[in-house]
Amino acid sequence: MLKAGTAARRRSLSWDTVPTAESVRRTIETFLHCLDANLQVQDGTWVGHCKLLIAVPSGSAYASMTAANDDIRWAGTLSTSTTAEVTIYVAVYNWTDGDVAVVLDESLAAAPLVDHAAAAS
Repeated sequence: MLKAGTAARRRSLSWDTVPTAESVRRTIETFLHCLDANLQVQDGTWVGHCKLLIAVPSGSAYASMTAANDDIRWAGTLSTSTTAEVTIYVAVYNWTDGDVAVVLDESLAAAPLVDHAAAAS
């Protein structure tokens, strides 16, 4: 059976003013591309699931990719607010949970997802 290492993180984000939906989309896509690049440092042909759900009071949207250099796919309507809950889930086949967690945490530390907002958790 094929096994995958997994890691998930949740963040509460807040902005001083309501960002545009396009700004939030670019921020999320930049983060996912950063995560992909960091995963590729360990495995240039990784396969799995990278999912980011962003929820605001008026709705939620979901961005995902499933392999190295994959296009980011969106579902839902991206709405904006001064606050958002973000859940990130990463599963990579033939990796350990610990290996996935290290790359996810490194990506969160370096990525614009956190730089452009005050992470509350």
